[in-house]
Amino acid sequence: MSFAGHETTTNIVASGVHRLLERPERWRRLRDDPALADNAVEETLRFDTSVIAWRRITTKSASIGGVEVPPGAKLLLLLGSANRDESQFPNPDQFDLDRVQARNHLSFGKGIHYCLGAALARLQTKVVYEILPASIPGLRLSEQFITFHPNIAFRGPRALRVEWDTTT
Repeated sequence: MSFAGHETTTNIVASGVHRLLERPERWRRLRDDPALADNAVEETLRFDTSVIAWRRITTKSASIGGVEVPPGAKLLLLLGSANRDESQFPNPDQFDLDRVQARNHLSFGKGIHYCLGAALARLQTKVVYEILPASIPGLRLSEQFITFHPNIAFRGPRALRVEWDTTT
């Protein structure tokens, strides 16, 4: 368990810093109001979850969205898609630091399969969101083309190039 969550947390931090820096006003808002960090974490998890899909096998028959699913059915749960459900999240394709229901995402699963490390992942990401803007207010994205790891279940940028002025 010591390595569980390492890659996913690294990916969520990198994705979040990318989203915060792609619009400099977001970075400034977070720098000027560190209280936004909690919601910024939740919106990052909703908008750019590092676990976009997960596999499950049903143990008994179930009805999912009006579709009957037999026991033993192999399911691919599209968490990234669920987190962009417009019936749950107004303007779901917009990254919004003020989203009221951001924490309603499914990035950590639900029920008995809820992520054991969710609290730690939130804390680590929050610390980055509080300290980085305060420490390096002039941080910005370098010119780059962001690529993602070729993986069907996990998502995160291969690299995130940034630069900053040493005078700020």
